[in-house]
Amino acid sequence: MNDHAPPIVNKSLTMTYQDRSFRNGVLMIDARTVLLARSGKKTLQIHVVTPATLKSALKKSGRTVQVFAATTGFAASPMEVLLAPDGKGALSAVYVGAPLPHSEPFQLGSLASKLPPGHYAFGSPFEHAAHTALGWCLELYRFDPHRRTSIRAVTLECPRGVDRE
Repeated sequence: MNDHAPPIVNKSLTMTYQDRSFRNGVLMIDARTVLLARSGKKTLQIHVVTPATLKSALKKSGRTVQVFAATTGFAASPMEVLLAPDGKGALSAVYVGAPLPHSEPFQLGSLASKLPPGHYAFGSPFEHAAHTALGWCLELYRFDPHRRTSIRAVTLECPRGVDRE
């Protein structure tokens, strides 16, 4: 580790020296700063839905989200994203259309680049959770030896049954 390197700063996330390391002069990001252990910390829930399960999922969310989903035409198509607001306009949850059955198992991990900064967790267990967690980390990975690298402050609580280490 190089203690003389300047910290990497993102508007909503400041990395510390413990969060990164240098190998042959190249910055390496520790995936454990992106994929966090379950902590009880408040998270924004990601709900993976299909057109068949959308209505029941939205019923649990409240009237504001139901009206917003109808107004925006959210239909839970594969990988379609709905950033659901609460009554004050702040983000309250994320709904994403389930990927097609035979699609790439890492595909849900691509959400990491589509979401605003925050701490997220999947609302319920799902198939390919380990692939999704890896895909999330890979989606945020950037390598450019000629520029300062920053990380989007989009963290994921490690899904149940996934070995974080």
